[in-house]
Amino acid sequence: WFVRRQLDLRRSVAEHQRDIRRRAYPSLAHKLGGLLEVVPPEIPAGWYRDVLYGGGAATEPEYVDRLPEDVAEAVRNYVAAKQTLHLLARGLDDQAS
Repeated sequence: WFVRRQLDLRRSVAEHQRDIRRRAYPSLAHKLGGLLEVVPPEIPAGWYRDVLYGGGAATEPEYVDRLPEDVAEAVRNYVAAKQTLHLLARGLDDQAS
């Protein structure tokens, strides 16, 4: 189930790449501010890597609602699966001790 959630996330991100880039800088003012590096993007540049490879128990990113709806749902499902996997692993560690 974890691998399935990860594949769903990867597929959703691939399908919505253009929309994600557009939403990172949703207005002309944002785009100009981003070029001048005075305004951070609405969706951080490394968001996808952080969701996939962030250490420990995953948490839902604060910007998830700025993502396209399908991507946001895939992120939430992936984060929930990662949290469950983390809890299971901790349980196994506790039993081994």
